[in-house]
Amino acid sequence: MFDDGNFSEFDTMLLTDLTAHIRCEVLSKNFGVSRKALDGLPEKERFIFQSETPGALLKDQQAAAGRLGVSPRDFVFRANQPAVVKCTKSGHARIVDASAFKVATTVAAALVTGRA
Repeated sequence: MFDDGNFSEFDTMLLTDLTAHIRCEVLSKNFGVSRKALDGLPEKERFIFQSETPGALLKDQQAAAGRLGVSPRDFVFRANQPAVVKCTKSGHARIVDASAFKVATTVAAALVTGRA
């Protein structure tokens, strides 16, 4: 949902775009559902479409937590968290790894920006 109408395809990631590019076998294993349960997934991104107004957020959070409850680990990297920045005369790199994002123990990412 968008509450103010400010939307840009350049700074918004669509879940439907992501799932359209991941094999259904991988999605099935990741989400713990049968392959058949994913038959209705869109084959390309869907920007804005008709849907029912969602229910209470608390209900969704409880359903997501399941019988084990809320995880003690935080699986979200917030964009306003400062990533490590390495600066040189050629540019800079913003690095996100396990030192900044604790659950990222097997993956790291860097945004490298060069200077003209």
